[in-house]
Amino acid sequence: MKFTQFNKDFWKKPGFVLFLILFSFFLREVFLASVFPIFSGQDEARHYNSIQYLAEPKEKTWEITKNKDSRSKKDFSTYNFSEEIQNTGNTSGISNTRRTFDRMNFPAGSVGENENQITSKIWSQNNLNSPPDIVKGSFYHALNTPIEKLFGNKSILVRFYLIRIFSALLGTLFILISYFIFKNSGFSTKHSLIISTVISFQPKLSAYFTNINYDTLQILMFALFTLGGVLFLKKGLGWKNSILLVASLAIGVMNKGTALMMFPVLVGLTIFWFVQKYQSGEIKKKYIIPVVLLFLVAISALNWKFELRGFAPKTEHGTISEITASLSEYLSKSLPKIDSSAKNYWGNLDWNRNDYSEVFIRVIWLVELFSAIGVIWLLFSKKPLPFLPEKKYVWFFLGMIAALQFGIRFYDWKIFSILGTLDLGTPGRYFLPTITSHMALVFAGLGMILRKEKYLNFALLFWLLLMFAFSMYLTFDVIVPRFYL
Repeated sequence: MKFTQFNKDFWKKPGFVLFLILFSFFLREVFLASVFPIFSGQDEARHYNSIQYLAEPKEKTWEITKNKDSRSKKDFSTYNFSEEIQNTGNTSGISNTRRTFDRMNFPAGSVGENENQITSKIWSQNNLNSPPDIVKGSFYHALNTPIEKLFGNKSILVRFYLIRIFSALLGTLFILISYFIFKNSGFSTKHSLIISTVISFQPKLSAYFTNINYDTLQILMFALFTLGGVLFLKKGLGWKNSILLVASLAIGVMNKGTALMMFPVLVGLTIFWFVQKYQSGEIKKKYIIPVVLLFLVAISALNWKFELRGFAPKTEHGTISEITASLSEYLSKSLPKIDSSAKNYWGNLDWNRNDYSEVFIRVIWLVELFSAIGVIWLLFSKKPLPFLPEKKYVWFFLGMIAALQFGIRFYDWKIFSILGTLDLGTPGRYFLPTITSHMALVFAGLGMILRKEKYLNFALLFWLLLMFAFSMYLTFDVIVPRFYL
């Protein structure tokens, strides 16, 4: 009888629904990974070249030519990539696709332009020019090096798209971790499943997890850190939570500098825990000094790795008036770009003359406005709603978002203070690592405004349909026609 019941109702179980969410996301990512042409992702050729560089023999027995750094974003041939990447990009017509929005050419039906030449492995996989155009010291590239080595005898198309699929796997893990974040922060199982599905259809995030880019691992590490923080607030400081927090921070730092912004959040969590324990009498004053010393050691290690003073904006004398003037000039030029940054965050591509992406985005912004009011109300309310996260989780999510926002904009100001231009910029994709915290706040705020769980159910379904429609529109009305029709 139990076996019959299991067969009858298994599709209703949260575990099966979660499996469907993850499996469908992975299949969509693999589809998108095959739709986007080779090297069409953000700095994708450079990231793949970094993997190839790490896969090279340590002893360079081939002739290396020293070239001047004269890169041009409009000309693929000006970059110091491996011979294989350089020639694959040139023969596949990537420069024309980037520059003039040409479609991909398939002169032999299902065979792409010069595809037989590209797959014939006639070019070296080594970097023949110096300095090589690579990203140094990234854990993501080191993680993918075994794939490049293992399939080194296959064509570049096999190796390149396998690594793209690896990024899709990282994205699938990210959706899984996001579900656990929502579930442990106070959302019901049903709400957690729906919010996870909403995130899985977020166009920019979905497109990013089809790329060869170290941000795919960074987004996952931020999610793991967020889960560690939520479990810390829920269950207290345990060895599992500690491992999640420290490991995600350590791997994130080894991957990309933005992970430094997890450290102040970790400090805040530790202070919160310490104050609670001190007030309850579980921690004596004598333990304060060792903890302070531990943090000083951690800060010293980060300073040794990154030279933290180098992150400060540059002025001639470092006076307060100079710093204030530099900040004022930076804000006057960067603040007007917030609108475009927010559009980029949600996936606006701006490829078509009649682009309806802004319609979707403006609806999203309108909902977010009401949600922001709800978050403020929740923080100052004395009567919490049982189907929403507690205040401590809301503060934590806000802290995650604020830390990343501050870190990116502070470093953007530093680059501006040196060059006088917004060369780094703040495109929306830089803020994707905290999208889980963002979505948790959006639906917590909406729940507070709507007051009843059944109304929040309708809001979740509306947002899910909105994101699904937006994702399908961009995929089949913008991306596919852009490259193939």
